[in-house]
Amino acid sequence: MIAGCDVDEEPPETISNLRGWFTINEDSAWVNISWFGVENDDLDYYNIYRMESDNNLIHFGQTNQPDQNTFIDASLEWQKTYRYTVQSVDDSGNEGDYSDTISVFIYSAGGLWAIPAYDSSSLCIHHNQFMGSFYKKGYNIPDGFSLIVIDDINSSTLAVGDTIFSQMLFSESSIDSFTWNANGWMTYQYTLLDTNIIGDTINTVSSYIPVYYTLNLANPDSGVFSFFSTLFSEINLYHTLKYCNEEDIFN
Repeated sequence: MIAGCDVDEEPPETISNLRGWFTINEDSAWVNISWFGVENDDLDYYNIYRMESDNNLIHFGQTNQPDQNTFIDASLEWQKTYRYTVQSVDDSGNEGDYSDTISVFIYSAGGLWAIPAYDSSSLCIHHNQFMGSFYKKGYNIPDGFSLIVIDDINSSTLAVGDTIFSQMLFSESSIDSFTWNANGWMTYQYTLLDTNIIGDTINTVSSYIPVYYTLNLANPDSGVFSFFSTLFSEINLYHTLKYCNEEDIFN
């Protein structure tokens, strides 16, 4: 009599709560996907599949440990959509069902934005590790960001009452990482040659105008500062596809 042996043909459970997001950090960019792992005792690893615009599902990688339930993808193209699904595999090679699919759009406002109307001025949008949800950290406009409008301090043709210096000072503001909108206060600071002249001395006087602003960075080609005052025109920006250190994000 030949004794039979038990063969495990039972596939592992299907993972759940698959989620993913794209991040531009200080000097790196990636998609992070994560999921709730299965509780099978004989779980070996997870397969990760990625589908691109041609709907071709390819095996993209696998986890190293059965308790690893995150995966990083850094092979990306700007403004392209990738879809991911995950499959559990046990020690016997049995494969579970594909999970639900998630889509990740490769766009983030993080990085360096150029401001054409202000010469070589630029705005660095920081990835803020301490704000936002656990699954998707926030971005922010840094404290101290300013734009110089007029700088005629050393001009020899100015008359009393002329503006010799003016700048826009923007408050620090968090950016909603789903709508890519922000808002805050802009303080317009300007300095005039004072009409009070004593001998050869001409004094200056500084004034401030607070104005509420909004920032829309949903489109990388047409970001815009808008102001709740007719005294100030919109300011346009565009994403340079560079980190704040001016290195290319996508080589």
